[in-house]
Amino acid sequence: MGKWISVKKKLPEECEETRDIFDMGTLSIVGCEAYKTSTLVIVTVKDHEDDEIFVSGDCTTDGEWSNFNGAFEVIAWQPLPEPYNAGFEEEEDL
Repeated sequence: MGKWISVKKKLPEECEETRDIFDMGTLSIVGCEAYKTSTLVIVTVKDHEDDEIFVSGDCTTDGEWSNFNGAFEVIAWQPLPEPYNAGFEEEEDL
């Protein structure tokens, strides 16, 4: 598993994305909006109300965490691990 990275040192790398803006009355595209977003990462979150720490998943958009704000503070993150590979594990067990 990867190592935790303090959000004070670095945030996940973001890539440029665009999304369409729709007129909800006609459902036609009336423009587009550019933004930057990261991939999903594992985060360590501090709950300031209950003084608890837990692990979750999140991403950043324009340098801000998407799911946690207010009483919750992301304090560290790490990339997701590689997916499970049954063949690899079976070879290790031999």
